[in-house]
Amino acid sequence: MTRSFHPLNWLAPAVALAIALPLAAQQITVKTVAGGGPNNIPATAASLSRPGNGAADASGNFLFRDEQHVFRIDSKGIITIIAGTGASLECGANGDGQPCPDNGDGGPATAATLSDIFGMAVDAAGNIYVADWGNGTVRKIDASTGDISTVAGDGTVGLAGDGGLALKAELQDPEGLAVDSSGDIFLADEAGGRVREVSAATGNISTIAGGGGSGTQALAYAYKEPSALALDPSGKNLYVADYINGNITEINLSNGNDTVIAGGGSGAAAAGMAATAPAITGISALYVDAAGDLYFGADSSSGQVVWEIKAGGNTLTAAASGANLGTHTLYNIRGIFVDGHGNLDITDNDGPYVYQIPAGGTATILAGNGHFFNSFVHTGASDPTYTALDSAINSTGVWPDGSGNLLLAVEGSGGGVDEMTADGNIHSIASDTGTGAKLNDPEDVVENAAGDLFVGDGSGCAVEEITPAGSLSLYAGTGTCGYGGDGGPAASAEIHGAYGLAIDSAGNLYIADSNNYRVRRVDAKSGVITTVAGNGTYGFSGDDGAATSAELLGPNTIAVDASGNLYLADSDGGTDDEGMTTDVKGRIREVSAKSGVITTVAGCGCGTAGAGDGGLATAATLTFTDGIAVDGAGNIYVADSGASRVREVIAATGNIETLAGTGVDDYSGEGGAASKAHLGDPETIRLDNSGNLFVVDNSSDRVLEIVNAAGLPVPAPASLSFSAQATASTSAAETVTLTNPGLAAETITSVAATGDFAAINTCGASLAAGASCTVSVTFKPTATGSRTGTLSVQTNIVTNAVTVALSGTGAAPATATPSATSLTFAAQATGTTSAAQSITLTNSGGVALAINSIALTGPFAQTNTCGSSVAAGKTCSFAVTFAPTATGAASGTLTVNDSAAGSPQSIALSGTGVLSQLTLSPSSLTFSGELAGSTAAAQTITISNAGSAAIPVTGITVSGDFAETNTCGSSVAASKTCTVAVTFTPTATGSRTGTLTVSFTGSGSPATAALSGTGTDMTVAAASGSATSASVTAGNSASYSLLFTPLAGASGTFNLTCTGAPQGATCAPVPNSFGLGSTAVPVSVNVTTQARSGGLIAPPASPAPPAGWPELDGLLAALALGLLGAGWRGLAGRPRARRWLAAVAGMGALSLMVACGGSSPILGPTQPTSSPSGTPAGTYTLTLTATGTTGSRSQQLTLTVN
Repeated sequence: MTRSFHPLNWLAPAVALAIALPLAAQQITVKTVAGGGPNNIPATAASLSRPGNGAADASGNFLFRDEQHVFRIDSKGIITIIAGTGASLECGANGDGQPCPDNGDGGPATAATLSDIFGMAVDAAGNIYVADWGNGTVRKIDASTGDISTVAGDGTVGLAGDGGLALKAELQDPEGLAVDSSGDIFLADEAGGRVREVSAATGNISTIAGGGGSGTQALAYAYKEPSALALDPSGKNLYVADYINGNITEINLSNGNDTVIAGGGSGAAAAGMAATAPAITGISALYVDAAGDLYFGADSSSGQVVWEIKAGGNTLTAAASGANLGTHTLYNIRGIFVDGHGNLDITDNDGPYVYQIPAGGTATILAGNGHFFNSFVHTGASDPTYTALDSAINSTGVWPDGSGNLLLAVEGSGGGVDEMTADGNIHSIASDTGTGAKLNDPEDVVENAAGDLFVGDGSGCAVEEITPAGSLSLYAGTGTCGYGGDGGPAASAEIHGAYGLAIDSAGNLYIADSNNYRVRRVDAKSGVITTVAGNGTYGFSGDDGAATSAELLGPNTIAVDASGNLYLADSDGGTDDEGMTTDVKGRIREVSAKSGVITTVAGCGCGTAGAGDGGLATAATLTFTDGIAVDGAGNIYVADSGASRVREVIAATGNIETLAGTGVDDYSGEGGAASKAHLGDPETIRLDNSGNLFVVDNSSDRVLEIVNAAGLPVPAPASLSFSAQATASTSAAETVTLTNPGLAAETITSVAATGDFAAINTCGASLAAGASCTVSVTFKPTATGSRTGTLSVQTNIVTNAVTVALSGTGAAPATATPSATSLTFAAQATGTTSAAQSITLTNSGGVALAINSIALTGPFAQTNTCGSSVAAGKTCSFAVTFAPTATGAASGTLTVNDSAAGSPQSIALSGTGVLSQLTLSPSSLTFSGELAGSTAAAQTITISNAGSAAIPVTGITVSGDFAETNTCGSSVAASKTCTVAVTFTPTATGSRTGTLTVSFTGSGSPATAALSGTGTDMTVAAASGSATSASVTAGNSASYSLLFTPLAGASGTFNLTCTGAPQGATCAPVPNSFGLGSTAVPVSVNVTTQARSGGLIAPPASPAPPAGWPELDGLLAALALGLLGAGWRGLAGRPRARRWLAAVAGMGALSLMVACGGSSPILGPTQPTSSPSGTPAGTYTLTLTATGTTGSRSQQLTLTVN
């Protein structure tokens, strides 16, 4: 694939080019930018690291594992990681022997570290079990949650723990696994030579086969290396493959009997042969299908084959061999599975492929691209691209270019150079298998200003050049390993291990010629190669002398600073494949560009891994220093691989600190603080020009980014947006806080702003580690509309500045336009307030109008809606009222002080005050004596408005024993009057006072009038010796003597009346009126009655009834009863109506009888009637009333007529 050329902005410090990442809100964190796969890509494009086992999930998807992952392949052929990060913990039973600190238990399986999985099984519920060989445990992936947990093994090497909890037991070398229907786990402890069982019911572990035990055949059998297990369909028999013994045994789980069913004979295996007849080698995979057929993989004369033994039989059948493998060869079968369609799936550990052989068909590739790490191989312009985070990459070198891309050197089969583009995708641009390929062992990659790539080919003993057009050629070295050619063309020289490269600002290339113990330089102009450090002798010596005379241990990586000084990571050995041994001879040495003298700047060649933080770097312990970078301030970044750390040597102090990693050899902490992350095996590191450090983590097959590792100031906020600002005016200052999150102080070389913005540096010349300072920014737009700029803070760390995006809007200046320049009010009564008049203030500008103050003079008042500002394009209003305090013309001014041109705005105010007083006439009222409880005739008070404006009346009230009604309404019109009618009702005798109060809007309010009156009284009683009751016989007279007595000055003339006389009687007061003065007045009341005519009046004599009238009485009675009966039946169900009917009928009959004869056999003779004339007998109440102008009084008299 041709690589697009991106011109570079040459980086003086660190010789690295910037990936343009925003620095806002960045702290020193770590994240993956490439690797961690294969994931979410076609399974046939995936690189696999030693695949093994096979199973199916509940949906029929194929499950298998490699050394650090568990994978799923769906029906579309897409591979997905369901467990493992790809990192490998170097601890536990098969690491350093110590318990692993954190392997991800309790969290998602995809975030867990799995170290060298050698076995896998799936239970009936779909839970997946893996033999985590590197951690010395058996772990379970929950089917429902996806979380992972440990079910056996405490992470230490050994065989102790039988009879106790499996979680507390030691495991020697867990490999093969099987799980029965009860959830019991069977594990082959290979190095321990035994098979152990973990009970699902108790969680305890026990040995059931091997180990030199006794009691059963299985315990007594001498297993040497049990590597694979399988259960038959019944779950009662367990098959064990013993790799060293070369056989397969069947253990009857109910009695412990152990029988060899395959292998153990002699000669080569062949189809049709008894399974126990041949000698079988290389048995490492077992599988039993649903029918009970047993499959196993074993060696043959041409690779490996899969043999099948039918259930109940003992004959070998070739299930996968040359006939159905086609062009494929099986090298190390680690998994066999027959899926629901009858397809035979085979995982080949060394292929590395997963094959599928359909029933009766030929093998095809189900997963794998044939390479252990790189997920793609460069073959041409049509090469596919994948997401970098989904790819499996065994990168050894990394280089950030100037366009946001990363170049990666990838070692191993299928290795080459990959390009990760700024969009996060990755593709190959050169490989060891493409057309014209010359790459054997890519170890590092750098780029010059012209876009040419240089690839250090370690075991190829050369440096290759790749042009922007994709042409690949030798640049230094002939490909023959050796030493020679100094002073001549680089392409003709011999080198021995180009493991590290560096390039300076002039384009000169430096080569870590590791196995020659030298660093060599190729001149960019002449192409001549020379040695600049090392004399070719292994060792450590020569400090403070010429670098070319010094002994070197083996420079692996190198860097050049802005001044051309050369830094080399010089170390011996490192961490071996099992992480068991760590060299502590690592040093960082510097070769001065001016003098050529070499000195040690870090590492003592002593101590223990990771020691020395906080002290001088030259006293610290460095292990295998496989990566080095340097920034513009001279701070050195070191990949201390054996200590699983990235460390920083601070130029200003010479001290060393850990920048990333905790010393735990795995990878975890994605997205978190770098200082708390676990790094597996950091190797090549490169610093980009934004201060980000890219780290090749060999253990987890990732490329990591330590974000802002250099500690560039972090701005807060990340951007500034100014509100609309009037053109040519300067905004208030906004503040940006800069914080140094790094380990070293940094020099602030400049602070500047572009566009219509200005910056003021209040930080000073430097910013200490962990310290903060502020920068002030103002905005002064030169035009209307959107305005942008950038705040740039330049430091001495890297070339790229810390930037803050600035934005604002230039707007037309604010205006303040009143809707009128004057207000005139109509004549207004003094002491009153007019209705409000409104005036509007309009801001037609593009920014807010600031209202600084509002002032008012004269007898005027205002309220407004303006507040402290008026928004652009908006208005506010003033409500102005006039309240004159004197008559005559009045004036004032409304003044608005604002931010508009021509401020202040003035509005003239005028009005006329007129008289505003109500007068009362008369000013007082006096009522003469009035009997208490009586109401005197109303007297009138007139309210007058002599002014020229109406005066509002707000209230008219009276107090005391007085009441009022009025004709005033809510106001009294100009030159008009209204009246108030006042009445007096004394509630007691004596002097009574009150006040009429008239409240109004105007001067002199309220107006009042005094009210007064006298309460009097008069009593009526029987005169001495007299009474108020009398008894007479009808026809006779009665007389009452009464006495009217004045109280509290009561006087006046009173008229007397007498009411209540009965029929035929009269009642006459004597005299019929009197004048009341200071003394009591006697009055007589004379009553006459009329005699009644006398006794009862007999009716006239009636003639004797005619003959037969008695019979008529009977007939009438019968008629009445007949009528009664008829009605009675008609009113059935209505009892009340029946009762009325009976009464009416009876009365009617009686009446007829009386009318027809005056007597009745029933009632007898008719009674006499009373006289209609005369005064009836009875008791009567007479009322004597005296009524005068001041009230009235009454006396009741009792008359009894006999």
